[in-house]
Amino acid sequence: MKKLVYAVLLLCALAGSQIAITFSMAQPAALVRIIVHHNIFSSIKPQINQYVEDIERDGLRAELQEYVAESPEDIRSTLASEYPRGLIGCLLVGDIPSAWYEMDVSYPLQPQVAHQEFPMDLFYMDLNGIWKDTDGDGKYDQHTGDRAPEIWVGRLKASGMAEDEVSLLKNYFSKNHAYRSGWLKLPERALIYVDDFWADMASAYSSAVSAVFLNRTIVNDRLHTNPTDYLNRLKEGWTLVHLFVHGGSTSHHFFVNNEDSEGDVTSMDVRRNDPRAFFYILISCWNARNADRDYMGGWYIFSKSYGLLAISSTKPGDMQQFNRFYSMCRDGNIGTVFRKWFADRIKDEDGGNEYTKKYFYGIIIIGDPTFYLKPSHYPALTETVTVPTTTTNVSTTSKVETLTSETSTLLTPLRTTSPPESVTTEMTSVQLALGVFATETVLALVTMGLAVVGVFYLRRRGK
Repeated sequence: MKKLVYAVLLLCALAGSQIAITFSMAQPAALVRIIVHHNIFSSIKPQINQYVEDIERDGLRAELQEYVAESPEDIRSTLASEYPRGLIGCLLVGDIPSAWYEMDVSYPLQPQVAHQEFPMDLFYMDLNGIWKDTDGDGKYDQHTGDRAPEIWVGRLKASGMAEDEVSLLKNYFSKNHAYRSGWLKLPERALIYVDDFWADMASAYSSAVSAVFLNRTIVNDRLHTNPTDYLNRLKEGWTLVHLFVHGGSTSHHFFVNNEDSEGDVTSMDVRRNDPRAFFYILISCWNARNADRDYMGGWYIFSKSYGLLAISSTKPGDMQQFNRFYSMCRDGNIGTVFRKWFADRIKDEDGGNEYTKKYFYGIIIIGDPTFYLKPSHYPALTETVTVPTTTTNVSTTSKVETLTSETSTLLTPLRTTSPPESVTTEMTSVQLALGVFATETVLALVTMGLAVVGVFYLRRRGK
């Protein structure tokens, strides 16, 4: 009888372990929704299918949706319904509508109040905040409640560009696949290009970028940061370009001592020059305003050979607090990092910080947010190739600083990274786990119950 009791206890222990294992495995896989406009859906379906394979190989789960005629509110509702299933982000491909926001603002150097209207993707990122259009003009003007974003959103909008939309998107996804596969390579280094207005902060910006890139070049000469020099430097090859310059929706405006114009770099200049860089942080007003034809941020990522992602604003404003942004980029994909950065800015504003939504509400991601900033994240990018780091000073007094080891590494060995984010709030994780947990727990409890009944039955027979 003792042997029988021991056997029953073993069964109970196994059942209990099944409960623990089931609960630990009940976390949902990280889900990315890809929404593609029906006008281009069939034309780029092979490229989208390849993209799905690529990001699933990187540990994500992807679901594809064809957009027909939904409103921004319908799209947001769909995303909110997917969030309990582990949704972490959404890629919008094609002419998917934006929600618009309006506000009256003034700035320290521009005290006169101005009215601003702009497209924003925060509307799709924040799934449980309260959005109101109080004057009924089709543009939101109030955002309250829990304003922090639950998911990230990236956008690939190539309509309104000087080339065919489908061709640009096909080429973009070809670059995307080539980069992930290790066929598309550039030196693993950063260019920090700072025009006059921000020149004094260049060292701080470089310090932030150093969290990801050992090799970086800082250009902040007040007399010689200009369109020609900038375009020439884009030809040198960079993983990241972090640019600080005044701008418009289709241009960068360079100044001498923040007063006299030194000329512009236009989106057509970017298109013609085909910059040799993968990722861009464009601190340049309006550069992400995708409602305008040939918008600046668009041509950085739809350029022929290299561009993959740009972060910029659809309105006047800038991006701040780079230390945490880049420190998070060491282990997180850009979308997740951007979502957390945005949540921090909202928390800071709620706490009274002067860096308010008038600066950051228009900031969006152009391109694929599933990318990691360091090429060494990708298994295909394990070969180490060294290239010399060279920087040509524009004058003997230029403030051009190159911080580097003896050589720049084009590609470095794969390093261990954190697993992809599965859910964004603890409560949602628990809720999602309950369904699977409940089913498996019932089975385990039934097993335990049958074992106990068996003991009593055998004991009774033994009497």
